Amino acid sequence: MSENPGIVLISASDTDLLAARASGAPWRLAGPARTAPDQVPGLVAGAYCVIVRLLGGRRSWPEGLAAVLAQGLPTVVLSGEAAPDADLMAASTVPAGVAAQALSYLREGGPGNLAELAAFLSDTLLLTGHGFAPPVPLPAQGVHGDRAAVPGRLQGPRPGVGDDVGSVGHDPCCYGWVLRLR
Repeated sequence: MSENPGIVLISASDTDLLAARASGAPWRLAGPARTAPDQVPGLVAGAYCVIVRLLGGRRSWPEGLAAVLAQGLPTVVLSGEAAPDADLMAASTVPAGVAAQALSYLREGGPGNLAELAAFLSDTLLLTGHGFAPPVPLPAQGVHGDRAAVPGRLQGPRPGVGDDVGSVGHDPCCYGWVLRLR
């Protein structure tokens, strides 16, 4: 837990947590599966907003969600799915439009969108006036951005189905089957 004031993101999605960490915004991060209800007051102390993103609705973390809401902070409660969950959004203590926009940033994901979500919440809840950009759609699949060549990694075209690339065998150090390339 960070000591700087900011936004607490409690998410069942590790990609949300990783993107928030990489965003450079003042996030405090936690996962509901690893956060006991009695840890919530310390986690949210000094924050100005809490986002809770759950998979499975309220029943997935009922005592924890109750503990968050009891803190009296502006709280955005969302589904971990791309589609909105009316029951979870109704638990939010911020206006419905703020919760819907927060879901848009989280649905698109990525560090840039999480940084803009932090700016959006700062401007909307604290009236800071710093400005924010709308969510930017990210590709649904594939490699995001350019990747530098990594020594020891296969370079050039990737093997395809039916290609004669080597042999398959069991590798005890990897605890499973591996494809040995020629």
